[in-house]
Amino acid sequence: MRICIYALMLVFLAACGATPMGSADVARDARVAVEAGSGQDAGSETGPDAVPETGADAGFPDVWKPGVDASPPDSEPGVDAAPPDSGSPDSGPPIAPALRISATWAPGGDLDLHLHDHDITQPWFSPHDCYWNNRMPSWGAVFEGPDTGGSVPEVASVAAPALDETYTVAIHAYSYASSSGLAMTEIRCGATSTTLLTHVTAAGGGSGVCSTTTRLYRVATVRITSTGCTVAPLDSSSTGAVACTMY
Repeated sequence: MRICIYALMLVFLAACGATPMGSADVARDARVAVEAGSGQDAGSETGPDAVPETGADAGFPDVWKPGVDASPPDSEPGVDAAPPDSGSPDSGPPIAPALRISATWAPGGDLDLHLHDHDITQPWFSPHDCYWNNRMPSWGAVFEGPDTGGSVPEVASVAAPALDETYTVAIHAYSYASSSGLAMTEIRCGATSTTLLTHVTAAGGGSGVCSTTTRLYRVATVRITSTGCTVAPLDSSSTGAVACTMY
């Protein structure tokens, strides 16, 4: 009986001892398998010749970090790219300052304002002369004022004068009742204003345009450039008859 009981105990102990030993073997085999799998993954990532990543950035994709990298990655076209240099704007051709001449005189006579263009080969009282009988010549001048004597100033103007050209201002004593008098001419060119006085004498009782008894007084020349105007006073005169044939 004791033998049977002992044999049964051995069988029981053997059975009990086999179960924990088998669990340990399973746990050990599982741990080994996990370690083996980790080693296989590491080998497949790095390879035999590669240098494994280390540090805080190991295993992370390349990204730009402000303050760490020298420069950011290339920006998207048209977003952060600097605008192309368009160069200096085209300012266009120079613009001449406007020219305006006005003339007034004392009552008692009939004086006329004249503005001659740059073509000095042409006489006064011609298409090159802007005055009461040629109020809008083709070269751009405009005459304003009465065609008879009066106190209203006569005005001749050029809105867009020719650059580097010279205009001539004159006063014609069409008729003058008194023995002598003064005519005041104001020349405005851009921001410049010049006032000139012209002493006119009696025409001997005559009147008219191309008359030997009237006189044309050349007051000044005006030269216009892109930067301003130059006014040069003149002191010459001729009879109306001469002025009708030459500058």
